[in-house]
Amino acid sequence: MKYELKYISPLSVVFSVVPLVLFSLGFLAALGAFVFFPSEFIKTFSLVKLLTAILASSVIYTVTFTSVILIGVFIYNFFSLGLGVSGIKLEFNPVEENKD
Repeated sequence: MKYELKYISPLSVVFSVVPLVLFSLGFLAALGAFVFFPSEFIKTFSLVKLLTAILASSVIYTVTFTSVILIGVFIYNFFSLGLGVSGIKLEFNPVEENKD
């Protein structure tokens, strides 16, 4: 079965696992920057400031990269629907399930 992806719903990007994955990546990056490899300035932070910086950094990372993905979705939809350029083509093969 062949399918062509003509339209990506922006809401399906926002209300899906994508922001959660991005938040997790941002959290890991913030842990690296603030806990594992801190600068001399960051080493002076209290625990509350450190946790606030990690949380704020993770949220900013999530919002920034979700926005970049949404811009890409709008551009994809513009070319696919607006200009009629063919979208991504997907091919699926049926799989038989083993009933053991």
